[in-house]
Amino acid sequence: LRYVFDIVASARSTETFVAASLLVAVGMGQVADFLGLSASTGAFAAGVLLAGNRYRAQIQADIKPFEGILLGIFFITAGANLDPSLVLKEWPTLTAGILVFILTKAGIIFASGPSLGLTRAEAARVSLVLSGGGEFAFVIFQLAQDLGILPAKIANLLIASVIISMSLTPILGEIGAVAGNYIDSQSGEVRADGLTLREEMELFDKIE
Repeated sequence: LRYVFDIVASARSTETFVAASLLVAVGMGQVADFLGLSASTGAFAAGVLLAGNRYRAQIQADIKPFEGILLGIFFITAGANLDPSLVLKEWPTLTAGILVFILTKAGIIFASGPSLGLTRAEAARVSLVLSGGGEFAFVIFQLAQDLGILPAKIANLLIASVIISMSLTPILGEIGAVAGNYIDSQSGEVRADGLTLREEMELFDKIE
């Protein structure tokens, strides 16, 4: 693949870079489909492959205009997979599962925060923002369903839980901000500017 992109780079054409990148993604998707895997898995593998290419920065810059369109298509497709009747029928199971998932993921991230150089307040903000499901879950669940590992009903429940948890991200972000500010005000942890939040507020009031 490196030699292919060397040839593409010698053409000094943005269109050629875009065409080559799309060809790799579509080609890997077709190969994965031929092998009995989902095309999404092949496209993901293509992304990993392109990420290791020395022209990755050029590829990222060239496909940037397509990012918004493709991202929109992805989320439309993900939303179309949500079955409202299943949500209404299984809402107790979904609610319990989403709460357990969010609390577990947030707890793990919050506990890992100090080892990553975050204060407790910063860890609280980050843990809640990232506590929802991720896009890669769609690929995993679809692949598991295609391989017969997950029954269709369970796969649809898991996909619905990911979609709902992702839609809660703005609310979780607000809760994280409130929790982080509260921890800052109570613990007196030093922020990046060397002041605690309480000291910053006192200084602001004095200057004002």
